[in-house]
Amino acid sequence: MTIKLVGAACIALAAGNTLRTILVQRRREDTLLRHMSTALATMAREIRWHHRPIPAILQELKQDEMVGEYFAELATLLDSKNTLQYAWNRVFNRFPIEKETILNISVAGDEEQLVASLENAAESLQHALALRHSKRGEQTKLCFAAVMSAAGGLILLLL
Repeated sequence: MTIKLVGAACIALAAGNTLRTILVQRRREDTLLRHMSTALATMAREIRWHHRPIPAILQELKQDEMVGEYFAELATLLDSKNTLQYAWNRVFNRFPIEKETILNISVAGDEEQLVASLENAAESLQHALALRHSKRGEQTKLCFAAVMSAAGGLILLLL
């Protein structure tokens, strides 16, 4: 009987760890979206108001702890004489969430088109983040119920 109780406790702990992992991943995705939205808005602002060149902006953005790696790779590709649109698509094709929003940014064209595209994308990411937050409670409850139901079923089978 003791072995069964230890097994049940292990299953309950594994279920709790699974739930925690899911919640941490969601929090990380939210932070990633927030940082990317801020970075795109910064790019738009720096281009529009300060007329800074993109390579100089990328040097600043690559310092970001969450999205800096994307902008560092973008800067490297631009240094290798790739076009901005090619480099942009190659780098952000591996962005884990809301990838379509970022890939739809048209970095070819004049300054106004680029700024408008960056601002629209930043706003879209903020909207996606707000939507994720509004659904968070319900999704967390469903996730909790699913994980605990599976764990409960396994415990019942074990005992």
